[in-house]
Amino acid sequence: MKKFSRGIVFSAYLIFLLVLPAHAELEITPLDYDFGYVQVGTSSTATITITDHEGGHQIFAYWFSDTGGLKCNADFGYCVSGNIPHGYIMHKGESLHLEITYSPSPLGPRTATLDFLILNDGLLTQQVRLRGFGVEELTLEARIANILAFFDQSVSHDRLWGSGPGASADSRLNALINMIESAGYLIVEGDYQGARALLSDAHFKTDGEPIPVDFVAGSDASVLASVIMDLLETLPRE
Repeated sequence: MKKFSRGIVFSAYLIFLLVLPAHAELEITPLDYDFGYVQVGTSSTATITITDHEGGHQIFAYWFSDTGGLKCNADFGYCVSGNIPHGYIMHKGESLHLEITYSPSPLGPRTATLDFLILNDGLLTQQVRLRGFGVEELTLEARIANILAFFDQSVSHDRLWGSGPGASADSRLNALINMIESAGYLIVEGDYQGARALLSDAHFKTDGEPIPVDFVAGSDASVLASVIMDLLETLPRE
């Protein structure tokens, strides 16, 4: 059997370089994000959440590097949007949200850096590094690779976890990812019927219905169910 590679996705790393005093508590999630493959002419979005557990951090400004202060890097297809006023001072426990949209126009990998200036007992410099990969057509292999990348990110950011008591939670989580990976192998081999059976089973275990019992829980569980169903609907019928 051909090996199905999970490494074909070009990850989008959001790397935050913060120079914060020891007492400051500013949390930014996610710390990494994977746009995966995105078809030219479409777009993919990611949400950055900034939470000030202490209060008093001031969002002075943010823009893409090498654009002269713009909030879009048109050459590489990245834009950031949100409703954070210039110089906004955060309150204790407050969360702010920014949405980054990746809309590739050229094919291939593209990177960009989003710069932040934050004030809190001095000037704090922060950089968000992004990467995506524009493709002419989103193949079945690319779709399942994107699902696997989304699964990994959701687990690492505590938006998805195994459902069940004790060790059974981890066992169910592993079983679900194995179903999706195995479907990827079958798609590479052209066994769409076998892949459909595995993906259907995976969807039943993520759809929120009481029977059969779901294998995962968390805020991204319903999104995972949706992307699995989207892939199911594109699989050829033998």
